[in-house]
Amino acid sequence: MNFKLKLSVLILLASLLLGVSSCKEKEKTMQAKKAELEKLEKQLHRLKSKIYDLKQEVKAESKDGSNDGAVLVDAMVIKRDTFRRFINVQGSVESDRVAVLSSKMGGNVLDILVNEGEMVKKGQLLIKIDDATMQSQLSELNTRLTFVKDVYEKQKRLWEQKAGSEMQYLQAKNNYEAMLKNKETMEEQIKNTRIYAPFTGYVDYIFPKIGEMLMPGMPAIKLTDMANVKVVADISESYLNSIKRGVPVVVTFEDIGDTVEGKIKNVSRSIDVKNRTFHTEIKLKRLPKGLRPYQICKVSVNDVTKNNAIVLPLAYIQRSEGSYFVFVIDEKTMTARKRIVKTGLANDTEMEILSGLKAGEKIITKGVQNVVDGQKIKIISNKLIF
Repeated sequence: MNFKLKLSVLILLASLLLGVSSCKEKEKTMQAKKAELEKLEKQLHRLKSKIYDLKQEVKAESKDGSNDGAVLVDAMVIKRDTFRRFINVQGSVESDRVAVLSSKMGGNVLDILVNEGEMVKKGQLLIKIDDATMQSQLSELNTRLTFVKDVYEKQKRLWEQKAGSEMQYLQAKNNYEAMLKNKETMEEQIKNTRIYAPFTGYVDYIFPKIGEMLMPGMPAIKLTDMANVKVVADISESYLNSIKRGVPVVVTFEDIGDTVEGKIKNVSRSIDVKNRTFHTEIKLKRLPKGLRPYQICKVSVNDVTKNNAIVLPLAYIQRSEGSYFVFVIDEKTMTARKRIVKTGLANDTEMEILSGLKAGEKIITKGVQNVVDGQKIKIISNKLIF
């Protein structure tokens, strides 16, 4: 390749690289422009929303020509309602019927016919243990049994015909009956090399592996009946007086996305000295699909229910110098009045008001941070408060 040809190739490659670089730069510029446009459109949307809100507030303030220094607030009429307290604790699923199955005979595990997590039915064969030796012994017993049976029947006929001795007849009979018992014993031993399901349930755990030696009494399979399960939960002893049998409960199984109602079925009388809790059992109204033993769940216990109570959201109640208060609206003067209230029980979102408020009164719910005792106010729509 001569010098001119080499130079032409280099120039061509340089042009291609510049073209690719130029395309990449244009692509980056276009992406930046799109991002900037999206940002400006969001800002415009927020500005339009703010302009609309200000127009509505100005409109509300201008109904009588001016706002006279009044603060715009939102109000709520006090009504009597039902207060419910919920105790949230962690629970787990348990079954009333759990069995750890074992073999009555020792031997190598020949076959495992089920898998962990599988549902099995009552009487289903689960595990086989090698019984080749016993089967051989049973075959030998059957051969011997045939012989002693023939001898017994022959001696019986002779005895009935008064041709044989009584001793020979009794000895043949005894041998035959003993051989029958030996056969029954061997068949029972062979049967004990099989592990069957005593009830319908789920296989939680399989202990041995195929080929391993299983000794008599060693655990082989853990079986759980899921037809009659319960939820158990430990609750702090501070709630002992309010947790009784029949108390309603809501159980949430987040793993399977299901929530089920239930009731407290049993309350332990003893306290765990390590964590100061007492044990409870919960009966579910229905069993969710996909429920598994020892599954974790969230338990909400409705230990207190009060009807005809004055209940306020926690966000509307303020605290100062150890006292709780709200701002009540004086509708005659359209001013805010600070009112000390006596509170009772509370849950995650609401609090019970024991005294200081009456049904029918109005309290300030939004805009309360801008008012003081005696402040002039104006009530606007909830939609104008964010």
